[in-house]
Amino acid sequence: MHVQSPTARSAMHYRHLELGAEMVEHAGWMLPARYADPDEEASRVRQTVGIADISPVGKIRLQGESVEQALREALPNYRATSVGSVFATSDDSGGTSVARLADDDCLIITKHTKVEQVLESLLLDGCVHSVNVTSVLAAVRIVGPNAPAVLAEVTDLALAPPYFPNLNCAQGMLAEIHGTIIRHDIGNLPTYDLLFGRDYGDHVWESLIDAGERHGLTPFGIEAMSLLSGEF
Repeated sequence: MHVQSPTARSAMHYRHLELGAEMVEHAGWMLPARYADPDEEASRVRQTVGIADISPVGKIRLQGESVEQALREALPNYRATSVGSVFATSDDSGGTSVARLADDDCLIITKHTKVEQVLESLLLDGCVHSVNVTSVLAAVRIVGPNAPAVLAEVTDLALAPPYFPNLNCAQGMLAEIHGTIIRHDIGNLPTYDLLFGRDYGDHVWESLIDAGERHGLTPFGIEAMSLLSGEF
């Protein structure tokens, strides 16, 4: 007898329903396909700023003295990165990226479907260990010209483009909770992925919606994400 796998829900699931989102299953998760017309959502993101739930993105925490060796074995073309930088792998790695949080600590971001593959490819010894934190961390994407202005409302971190260029990362307080911020632009659109404890999903989402009201923030779904050429 075929047993259907359960469909996961993000920490912001009911916030999406309150906003009138049309939900669909994506990579084993229920996510907003759209809140309104996808073309309109994408247009508003390009002109102002948008917010999307990307919680299904694969997240692996890798810590220990042998982080560099493990990454070189697991990811083709990997190059060492300095603390605060992000390495985006080539297309043949499936869009996997590495955010270097400390000398012995990094966060690997990959597609939800590739998490087990990446975990299996990591060469682990007594000096390094990995943890799949996909379900532990919620994730939100802020995209568009006004993205830095929205984030300035909820964090004291200097995230404006001159101080926080593309392919940078940082940890700090975000809406009064600890979070990780990764900048990985979609084309010429400033794009920030915010990762934080799942228990704070509602709080962070509502804080960003409130902060973004005067900056033209609009929620957008996976259909508009595809139009913007962004994946997760």
